[in-house]
Amino acid sequence: MITRRTARALSLVGLCSFCFVSGCGHYYRVTDPTTEKDYYTTKVEYESGSVRFEDASGKDVMLNNAEVQSVSKSEYKKGRRK
Repeated sequence: MITRRTARALSLVGLCSFCFVSGCGHYYRVTDPTTEKDYYTTKVEYESGSVRFEDASGKDVMLNNAEVQSVSKSEYKKGRRK
């Protein structure tokens, strides 16, 4: 017999698995204000007023005074193709 607590735990595990498989995540457009170049990434770190992230080629990039904006998955994919 499944207890109510076990059922909740299984539901939570199922929901988390669904989100992971369905691509729940964060997508960002990072704009360099000096060159007006847009970068698209899934992870942004803030360090002493700078923004660090990995660009489409896999290179580690650090920009000062960059503008970071959340974007949709479709906009992220479109931006990465450029």
